[in-house]
Amino acid sequence: MQVATQEQIVQVRRYVDEPTETTYTDVDLEARIDAGTSLENVASVIWLEKAAAYGRLVDMQEGASRRSLSQLQAAALRMSTQFSGGGDSVVATAGRRSTTRPIERV
Repeated sequence: MQVATQEQIVQVRRYVDEPTETTYTDVDLEARIDAGTSLENVASVIWLEKAAAYGRLVDMQEGASRRSLSQLQAAALRMSTQFSGGGDSVVATAGRRSTTRPIERV
């Protein structure tokens, strides 16, 4: 059984831009890390949760001021994809594990 280290908790906080325990406590992150397959997988799930929360935000325009809050959801979904290995970035590939396949003899 994996036990999350403080360094892993700090790394996940960096991945998801949650420097304080306001939304995710260390205990919560520790449980997620212990149950997860990788730090990147934990970050991907948290970004999906953020995208769900951002889904209720709408774009607003008042006078000359315009706020495109719907872009937050799109950005969170992109981050989730990057951490799940669906993107072409160093972060996305860093968490990938080696795979093997049976040798076929001809």
